[in-house]
Formats: sequence, structure tokens, C-alpha cells
Amino acid sequence: MKNLKSQYILPFLVGLLPLVAIFINERFVPFIIIGIVLSTILEKNIKNNFLENKRFLLPYLIYVLTFVLFTIVSSDIKISSKVLERQTSMILIPLILFSCNWNKERLVYILRIYICCLTIIFFLSLGKLFWFIYNFNDWIQTMNLNSNSYTYVQFKFPHLIGAHPTYWSYLLIVANLFLLSNNYLKIFSKKGIIILMLIIFNFNLLILSARTPLLINVLIHVWALVLYFRKNTISSRKLISIISLALVGAILSFNIPLLRAKIHFIIDDERFFLWPLAYEKIQENYFILGEGLGLGNQIFKNYILIHGDPRTIYHGFDLHNQYLTQWLDMGILGLTSLVYLILYPCTKISKLISPKSFMHLGFTMLFIISLNTESSLYRLNGVIIYSVFSSILLLLSKFKN
Repeated sequence: MKNLKSQYILPFLVGLLPLVAIFINERFVPFIIIGIVLSTILEKNIKNNFLENKRFLLPYLIYVLTFVLFTIVSSDIKISSKVLERQTSMILIPLILFSCNWNKERLVYILRIYICCLTIIFFLSLGKLFWFIYNFNDWIQTMNLNSNSYTYVQFKFPHLIGAHPTYWSYLLIVANLFLLSNNYLKIFSKKGIIILMLIIFNFNLLILSARTPLLINVLIHVWALVLYFRKNTISSRKLISIISLALVGAILSFNIPLLRAKIHFIIDDERFFLWPLAYEKIQENYFILGEGLGLGNQIFKNYILIHGDPRTIYHGFDLHNQYLTQWLDMGILGLTSLVYLILYPCTKISKLISPKSFMHLGFTMLFIISLNTESSLYRLNGVIIYSVFSSILLLLSKFKN
């Protein structure tokens, strides 16, 4: 019994880690990581496991060493060190996971814990939303009248539990990705549970209405349908039902107030105001050199002080583009290390069309697209999401279909 409990302590903590980073507080992440480190004491054959999996560590090592290099040569070590500090988890978490004794059952247990907890969080958040509507109905009406729209409740939804809607959406997409791969993973034995959870998570995504995650989610489901049609003979009745459901879903989605408002403001989105300036600075550096880790923001601050800020809503200095951010800060080396890190899981695909390749391609698609509109890997919660799930995917690639 003791050995059985110790076998699931580590997977349980790993499954909780991304949820703690997004829904509780980033300050608690180090405590979970310490728990994960301590739980490795119970693992067997740590040295042999590491030697067997050390090849998986290469992209993380190159990525983090690039950050270290540009911290050393930075003209402002203090600013650079703050950015570097968040990258500790990018090497520490894979190092721990690749040193532990995994079988497919333990890896699937991580996903089961993660998906079940994410489901519980959804129902708790709904309860909090209904409580908010009941107790602050007058305030909600006032806010809707002031904004001349009915988006306030939907906008408030993720903030009621202190979660960023975009990163919450990333967690839901990852959950959908694994649920759609259930034939290979066997997370849950009953098909009804899979369908129910897919409905819950997709409904949750619609409420959050984060544009880029919704696009990625649609692409992943379309790819899943393509694979399903390729493998199975579909009756005309079933095909009509699928197309009808897709059309109804599309119509309902575009009638969600917050999503409609966000789509309307895509062209004038002020978060992308600094992109042309970033490109100019990259060009001045001959597309090779960098300004220094984390120093791109300082350039934008100085620019705004001199030229003023025409923006009316968003006044931050985050480029909301990981590619531009790393290219500006660390030059072509920073951009190359990022691309290598993101594409590396796909190098472990033996067949382009298979259950395992679907997971790897879907996860890679999530980050390739999302990093165009978010600098996720400069934030601890983004680093945690990528380091945990990319490591799990690499470990799963060792097992046959």
C-alpha cells in the first residue's frame, strides 16, 4: 500500500501544478515544485531514467542557456535577471520528469487528475458567477448601460476566480487535446464521460471568448474530425448531423456578446501598437543582434515618453508576440532557440497521421499560433504550461500505440 501511494504522489502534484499557476497564485508554484522535487526521493533508478531520457532535455537546455547568455551580456543585469528567473521552471520541471520512473499508466494518471480538477474548477466558477449575478444585479445593469453592451458579466467571469482568460483557455485546449486522444490514452473508459467533458470545456471556452484560443480549438477539432473520417465510414445521416451541429455552434458563437465585440475590435487592437516599432529595432540590429534580455520594454517606455501614447485602453509595453519579443531582446539566436523548442515534440512523431501525432501536432499548433498574440513564455504561468505538458508528450512518445 505504501509503494502504491508513493507511486501516485508525484503524478498528483504534477497534475496540479499548471492549475495552481493559473487559478491560485504564481507565488505558490515554488511550493508545488519543492513537493515534486521531494517526491522524486521515492522514485527508482533516477540515474538510469535520466540517461535514457536525456536526449529530450536538449531543446530546453538550449533555450534556457540562451537566456543565461543574454543575461550575462546585458547592460542591465537587474532587468534581465527578472526575466531569466521565470525560465528556471523551463529546465527544472523537464529535468525532474525525465529523471523519474514513468510508465504509461502513471502519465495518464497525471492527465486524469488534471482534467478532473479542471472540471471541478469550471463548476465552482459557475457557482461564483451565479452568486455574483444574484448579489450585484443592479451594478451589472449599470455597467451594461454605461458600456452600451451586455458584455460585463462575461468579461467578469474569469476575474471572479482570479484567472487570466487566455491562459485558462490554453488549459482547456490542452484538456480537449488529450480527451480527443482518449482512444490511445484511455484516460476514461466510458465514451459518455469524454463527450460530457468535451461539451463542458468547449462551453467554458465560449464563455471566456479569448479569440486566439477559440481559433486554435476549432482547428484542433477539425483535425480530429479529419482523422475520424479517414479511419471510419460515415453515414450520410451522421455527416449531416455533424455539419448541422457545427453550423449551430458557429451561429451561437458569433452571437456571444463579448466574442462579437472582440472580433469587431481586432483591427484596432491597441496591444499590437508597438509591433512596427519592434520590427524597426530588429531591422536596425540587422535581424541578428538583440537589445538585451528584457530591455525591449525599456525601449518602448522611452519611445512613449518622447512621442506620447495615442492609446486609450491598453497602456502596457508587452508586445503580445513571443517571436518579436525574443527576436528584439536576443536576436536571431533567441528566435531560433524558441522555434526549436516549440517544434521539438513533432520530431518524435513516427507517423504523421496517428493518435500520438495528433497530440504532438495539436500541442505544437497551440503554441505556434498562440505565441503570435501572447508573450506566454516570458510569464511563469506560460512557462509552467509548456514545460509540464511538452515533457509529458515527450515521455508518452516512448510508448507504442
